[in-house]
Amino acid sequence: MSLFETEQYRASIHEAGQVLAVSPDDSEALNIKALSVTTLGDDETAIRLVSQALEASRKNGHASIEQQSNYWNNLGFFSHMTLWS
Repeated sequence: MSLFETEQYRASIHEAGQVLAVSPDDSEALNIKALSVTTLGDDETAIRLVSQALEASRKNGHASIEQQSNYWNNLGFFSHMTLWS
């Protein structure tokens, strides 16, 4: 991964963190942050974040079925990556 790409993922993590500072149960921000941290190699944190996204979407009901399906898919992918790394 290039330095430019790495910085883009770090910026995405930062932006998601800003959203989460205001709305800690924003499931989409949690998912975006999970996708970014796993790309940078932190699958354990990604699993924790996407699990939080699933819990937040269950509690607040704001995530669509498609979004929730995406979160479950990401959880499976991140878990698989952890097993094979």
